[in-house]
Amino acid sequence: MPEMPPDQEVPIAPSSKEAMDALISKRIDEAFTRNALASNATLDNLGSISEQKNINLDSMDRHERADAVKILNIVEQARLETERLLSGPQLDKAPLANRLQQRAGTVDTVYGGLISGRQEAVKILETMVSGFIDEAGPNQDASLLLKDIISQEQRFLANHCLNVAVVSLATAIELNKMMTRKLDDPGLQKDINLLRAIRLKTFTREELIKLGFAAFVHDIYYKKAFPHLKHTDVLNAIADRSNIERHASESYHLMRQFEMDYHVNKAVLQHHERTDGSGSPDGITDRLFSKYTAILAFADRYITLTQPNPFSPLFHPTVALKRIMTTEKTGFDLDAMVAFAHAGTMVPIGSWVLLEDGTIGYSSRREEGQNLPIIHPVMRSSGEPIETPSDVDPRYDGSRIRQLLTAGDLMAINPKYASLYLV
Repeated sequence: MPEMPPDQEVPIAPSSKEAMDALISKRIDEAFTRNALASNATLDNLGSISEQKNINLDSMDRHERADAVKILNIVEQARLETERLLSGPQLDKAPLANRLQQRAGTVDTVYGGLISGRQEAVKILETMVSGFIDEAGPNQDASLLLKDIISQEQRFLANHCLNVAVVSLATAIELNKMMTRKLDDPGLQKDINLLRAIRLKTFTREELIKLGFAAFVHDIYYKKAFPHLKHTDVLNAIADRSNIERHASESYHLMRQFEMDYHVNKAVLQHHERTDGSGSPDGITDRLFSKYTAILAFADRYITLTQPNPFSPLFHPTVALKRIMTTEKTGFDLDAMVAFAHAGTMVPIGSWVLLEDGTIGYSSRREEGQNLPIIHPVMRSSGEPIETPSDVDPRYDGSRIRQLLTAGDLMAINPKYASLYLV
């Protein structure tokens, strides 16, 4: 598909649109048929549902059974909304890149309104996040892919928050799929505690918007303290560690002036907390987390480790993910980590690698059931672009991954490597 101007929608041929509408309608009908009981759960038919879902009613009193009904209906709503979201039309990488760059610009502008206390800025950002979900949801692989190329030096903070939002939403969408599979597992006995745990990690569309909103504003204090912050200025701008230590609290207080969901503001305050109580600013454990904290904390840490910043060394995305899942695992929610690994594979989408044949490429898409993604080679080890690149499977001899490459490695090989994402 040819690249479209950033301010235009990608056209869909009438026949394609009709086919897509029919497919979406079919999937929704199938979902309703498959879960007809759960999608209309009541206390009266909970007994039938308990047999279908293997729910342990004997362990519940009447209040807990009422809670179970609500959970079943909300989880089913999230399932249907996720299926609808992932069935939407996809954008190619080039127009999607343009759209996401526009989003970063919008966020950077909206920050000023939020800092000034303008309520309309909240509405603008909520609307932007809604559109962002519609674009990034069907392009889950591509949206992760773009985390390394949305690097706008003039908008360092907005760029960072955009990337955190991308990872947060991809993780939440995958969690929806994981939790609904767990609910449907006939071999898993479910009591009210498990149902509540599933509900806590299931996100309706409205909740996805709230999560995305929290991701976009979690570091807003830096914009207030340093209005013209650029990537090259970050180290000097935050040399005073007091800004680092209080930025979560200050961001929280900035957002408290608005009529926001309490859990959104709470997630902003808690985005550096850890599940084992080793985080900041309050050192709380996950028992006191908001619904969005665990995902936001993981996404912020992952982006911090994989993009240039003054806080930590720069790691390849695979190395960063393994680090979080091993040496840092006590600080993060296991389901969130596994969900992101499923969403992006163990070589997350957008990761650069050197293959056995000497070509360099990036992980471009997932194949169902595979731990390694398909690699799209775009240049030789000399830095010379490949004229007609074609995808390869790294599971086979000659195309296996020889080395993981960081942004620093790529800059030394070809300073314009980022432009090759769109080849």
